[in-house]
Amino acid sequence: MIVLLVISVWFSVVVFTYGNIPRISDLSLKEKIGQLLMIAVYPQEDTTALKGVAKLIRKYNIGGIILFKGSLKAYMATITCLQRHARIPLLVAVDGEWGIAMRIREVPGLPRALTLGAIRDPELLKEAGWWTGIQMRLLGIHINMAPVVDVLTEPANPVISWRAWGSDPERVAWKTQLFAEGLRMAGVYPCIKHFPGHGNTIYDSHLRIPAFRGDSAEFAKHLLPFKEHIRNDNVLIMVGHIWVPFVDKQKIPATLSKNLIDGILRKQLGYKGIVITDALNMGAVSKWGEYSGVLALKAGADILLFPEDPVKQYEAILKAIKRGEITEERINKSVEKILALKRQLFGSQYIRIYPVSSDSFRKIAHSSWFRALINKLAENSIVTL
Repeated sequence: MIVLLVISVWFSVVVFTYGNIPRISDLSLKEKIGQLLMIAVYPQEDTTALKGVAKLIRKYNIGGIILFKGSLKAYMATITCLQRHARIPLLVAVDGEWGIAMRIREVPGLPRALTLGAIRDPELLKEAGWWTGIQMRLLGIHINMAPVVDVLTEPANPVISWRAWGSDPERVAWKTQLFAEGLRMAGVYPCIKHFPGHGNTIYDSHLRIPAFRGDSAEFAKHLLPFKEHIRNDNVLIMVGHIWVPFVDKQKIPATLSKNLIDGILRKQLGYKGIVITDALNMGAVSKWGEYSGVLALKAGADILLFPEDPVKQYEAILKAIKRGEITEERINKSVEKILALKRQLFGSQYIRIYPVSSDSFRKIAHSSWFRALINKLAENSIVTL
């Protein structure tokens, strides 16, 4: 019955245009730089309010958007409007750690990650990821910036807290993989975060650079969930603004650290996929301004998330290429990955579609099956101390 309901909603979409995902040789340098940017968008029901964003997407060939809080109708209007203005389909991302409810209030939410981390039934955790993915896919969302795989070893942590799945690295790795598998079954890419681990810090990276507290043995524990997810090769990875003193003597966050991204993540752990920075408007990287994007690319990142000023970020990258600080070949490596992901999501010959109608979406989000799952998750999270 669930499958029939999903199929009936899926076929309520409306085709509006065809197109091709271009080869990298078809793009100019400026068009390639635009593909590296994933800009922040605040959903609007009135699409005239999105004219500035639409113009930015057209002019700079922006590669993706990350959506923040808004109504269900605003989400649908925004995604439809902005995809129409993109020459190459946009990657659409959202923070959905406890489901799309984290951003759309009309939708029932899953229990928080710390609660999910107490559940032992693997099928339930996979189903939670699947339901989350189905709702996102029906809205036209491709990437969920979740699950959080930080190992919570510092009770005073001000920013991870209940967003973590637990304090045991192996359990965090196992359970978040199940949730991520559910997302992938629904056609949504999980983006695990925040490499190399934000769980033992005492400062909030939205405000300042937090330092990893511990030696290399402690560090290895926090890397374990990332290592296990990399083996499955089904995830994107977000790098956090965390300084690791014994890796970098200079106080720089992992987002800008070649030692951590190119060295540990890529060479030591063998990760070959897309690296997304944490938001570049956060306090931990504010002192570098628009140059933070240049440093992140030099360190090995591929997608620059939430640049505070996308135009300045774009221009800083272009200038860095012109003065030889970054090569076009380096840009090509990241853009190739981004285009490859878009081909997987859209096909090389793609059809752009509207999100489903709000009434159809509500049938899924408020269905008795989803409500029953939420109750099952809560019941199965009860533990004896």
